[in-house]
Amino acid sequence: MGKDRTIDRQQYFTISEKGSYAKRCPILHLCERRALTLFWSYWHDCRMLGKDAGTFEQYKQRLLNSGELEGEVVPITGEEPTYAGGNYNWILSKICPEVSLFDSGKVPFHTFGLAATSGSYDKYFNNDHKSIVHDCGHFSECAEYNRYVNTREFNNLKNNNYMSKISHSFLSYASDVLADTEKGLSGTQLVKFFVAKSVDYNVDIPHSKAPLTDVANKRTAFLENLVQFAPAQQYLIIDELTDHEKLSKIDAVVALKQKLIEQYSKLSTEPVIVDHELVQQVSHFLQKFPTAYKPYSSGIEKFKANLYERNCLDDLRLSLELLLKELLSNNKSLENQIPELGKYQQQKGLSQEVTNMFNKLLDYYSKYQNNYIKHNDKVNGDEVEFIINLTNTFMRLLTK
Repeated sequence: MGKDRTIDRQQYFTISEKGSYAKRCPILHLCERRALTLFWSYWHDCRMLGKDAGTFEQYKQRLLNSGELEGEVVPITGEEPTYAGGNYNWILSKICPEVSLFDSGKVPFHTFGLAATSGSYDKYFNNDHKSIVHDCGHFSECAEYNRYVNTREFNNLKNNNYMSKISHSFLSYASDVLADTEKGLSGTQLVKFFVAKSVDYNVDIPHSKAPLTDVANKRTAFLENLVQFAPAQQYLIIDELTDHEKLSKIDAVVALKQKLIEQYSKLSTEPVIVDHELVQQVSHFLQKFPTAYKPYSSGIEKFKANLYERNCLDDLRLSLELLLKELLSNNKSLENQIPELGKYQQQKGLSQEVTNMFNKLLDYYSKYQNNYIKHNDKVNGDEVEFIINLTNTFMRLLTK
């Protein structure tokens, strides 16, 4: 097989995971080392058929034209891939391990399912494939990758979801919190949740049957399932579980939610609520008022899903109206609550200036809802977030 290290597909992915790298090389479509590796395979085939392969520059242009190589190509740094040999034996060195491991048909020796960076063929080798893999590697060791990660272009790319990923340490931390033996969900509940997600995202998971008898504990099963998903999917999974009714009130879960948003919000496919902390506070306090909490929660979920903007704001209006009815012990509509609010605010010790400001804003808020939401469907998408945050501000002051 070879005298140096061997790296098969599973070991390759393990290196990626432990190093918090992308699962596979993120610059394949930009990398000249990969292009030259492919060229040597093409050149070899042409030579064996007695055809002219042309130059590498001509081959690279074909890759660019086909889209297999694109953008600003990352040039080879250091020693380039080389080919040497005759009709019955040859050796390739310094080649791209991604080609060997995932596109082995384009390497002129048998790779044995390894991420080979060097290998050879000889008709007199004493094995069925007449091949030897001399060394293996991982894309993170590649000079081109390491050069590129320090460039402005990489940083721009990283700001997109293409390169963003959640670190393994954070996934482990999330698993510890969400699969806590004492406070977290049961093993059966977690299995059902992950099975549903595996179907939604078409992702295979290692632990899909309850009870979890094939693993040491729930936390390990949780982590081993979670790492199978793409980064954006991992974000949504963690985010959804932190909002679960059995978990959302636990301090450690609240802290996890905050860290998730602070560190990885760029992975979210949801619109961003400017004051997420305020949403959390209002959700917490509203749970004391179930009739108001239900439409509030519904409205926030619709906003997160980027659906039904009118319905989202109507839910929040209803929630505020129901909250005021409970606080003021009456059954008046939102627009008729302002006279009653003055007494309540005075009892809470609010200043006259804040009381006047609050009530004036509430009056405009009520008119906006009637004109654009409640009796119409003229909602301006640019105003939705403002109305949500204004509703949250009203509620937080009323329940504080």
